Amino acid sequence: MSKVACLKCGALILELTAQKNEGLCVPCKSGRRESIEATKRWHRKQVPILNEIKCAIGIHSWEDGVLNGQTSCEAIGRCCYCSTTNFEAIHDWSPWEPDYKNSCEHTKICKSCHATWFSTLHLWVENPSPKVLRKCTKCGLTEYEADSMC
Repeated sequence: MSKVACLKCGALILELTAQKNEGLCVPCKSGRRESIEATKRWHRKQVPILNEIKCAIGIHSWEDGVLNGQTSCEAIGRCCYCSTTNFEAIHDWSPWEPDYKNSCEHTKICKSCHATWFSTLHLWVENPSPKVLRKCTKCGLTEYEADSMC
């Protein structure tokens, strides 16, 4: 089916609609076009304000990262609205993997560029004995009251 322009607003409408409504789209024929356009103008004004609020509370709209090289994940993700940048969002991290058996030292590896992210994930028990602040139940690391590590 072919379309023609509404004689009043220029919106594309089906020929059959134009024939039934003297060349007008349904909103123009019914008199609702002004209300629709006013609503569109209001929304265009509100969207930037809503996006500022979202960014202020940490809800960003990330655009695709700009790669530093074709096979690199060293890219910068940038929020479309406030230009905040995020480096980590570009990497495709694997789940945490223990570096060796019974260890709390873990590494994430990017599946694309093989970058690594190291962390220590201890399972602490608080105050297991006198003068001991906490002890990891997994690897045995102990923190004493004097803040020295043994």
